[in-house]
Amino acid sequence: MKLTTLMLILLAQASAAQTHSEIQACVQTTPNVSVDLPRAKYLSAGLLASAGVALQWIPCGQRGHRPDLIVIEPRNGVPEFIHPGALAYAMAFTGTQIVVMPDRVKKTYPEYSALVLAYVLAHELAHVLSRTESHSASGIMKANWNLRDLNEMVRGTLGFTADDIQLIQSGLASGNRSLNSDTASKAIAQPLPGGRGSARTSEPRP
Repeated sequence: MKLTTLMLILLAQASAAQTHSEIQACVQTTPNVSVDLPRAKYLSAGLLASAGVALQWIPCGQRGHRPDLIVIEPRNGVPEFIHPGALAYAMAFTGTQIVVMPDRVKKTYPEYSALVLAYVLAHELAHVLSRTESHSASGIMKANWNLRDLNEMVRGTLGFTADDIQLIQSGLASGNRSLNSDTASKAIAQPLPGGRGSARTSEPRP
């Protein structure tokens, strides 16, 4: 009986793991991007898959894309007084626009720029999908990333919490991708001792 129950649990878990909500996203072409975008995109898709989201990267402008396509724009050279310290932010109300600043990611995390950008993408995509700007005490949606979190990124153990996944799936079920605020969620970089940086996300400011 115990063996049968265990087998049923494992089968249920395997079935749940194969259930994914599909979304599409694209990255606009930007010259002089110093971060390995293809790797960041690949890694971010894997992170979202762990939350039950099948992320399909397509070229921007491709015909036949989903009407809720999420468009990501890399912007280099953004003046520091605009979203000071931010690595990325999700545009409010549109719900389909994310801005990432790869030059800031590269400057803050020269050794792990593609990896950190993948987590930044996953973080901002989760905000758009869940339609919230809330953060978690740990994991990808943590409000403040520190050196320990960076080490977990490198090991591949920093993930979404169960509550994060529930919010993402609830947002997907609602079918509305707009954020509930007129301000942006941001991933903030702060230098750590030894020249490294930690990324933190802050609550949007008015």
